[in-house]
Amino acid sequence: MCHKIGGDGWESDACQYFPNETIGSVKAGEYTIVKEDDKVPSEKHIHSRNLKVLNKDNEVVMTLKHVHFKSWPDFEVPTKDSLVGFQAFIKDQA
Repeated sequence: MCHKIGGDGWESDACQYFPNETIGSVKAGEYTIVKEDDKVPSEKHIHSRNLKVLNKDNEVVMTLKHVHFKSWPDFEVPTKDSLVGFQAFIKDQA
């Protein structure tokens, strides 16, 4: 995700579709998304979490890493430093 949740003067910039520090799980149709852990790297504008996605119809469970880039400004381009840090973080995760 490359956006902040909520906004400055806007009703909703982005919908919260993933669990966070205070919400342990989120339901979306036949899926339940469960937070396994949260990690805040040294880059202050990045938040990483491991999620499990459970499909209640066929009982398939998928695990994924969710990386949230929180420094994308409204109607602007992020700073070079923040993007370079984000790119380095993603590269280290591969």
